[in-house]
Amino acid sequence: MTNRSIRAAALVVMALLAGCGPKAADTPQATPGNVTLTQDQLRNIKLYTVAVSTYHKTIETSGAVDFDNDQATSVLAP
Repeated sequence: MTNRSIRAAALVVMALLAGCGPKAADTPQATPGNVTLTQDQLRNIKLYTVAVSTYHKTIETSGAVDFDNDQATSVLAP
């Protein structure tokens, strides 16, 4: 076998081994009943209410726009 084919075979073996692992159902899931927090941890917990809202992005800037026939160029704003 050549060096190139050995490397290719090693990559195939590594790819196959990467697929071997626990299924998502086999991993433990955190539920409110099986998680216990200390008082120090509870002091650092903050709860926020998530709600749908509208967002309007505004950019304020200053400048001067002037037209010069000799040196006109396009300015494209994002």
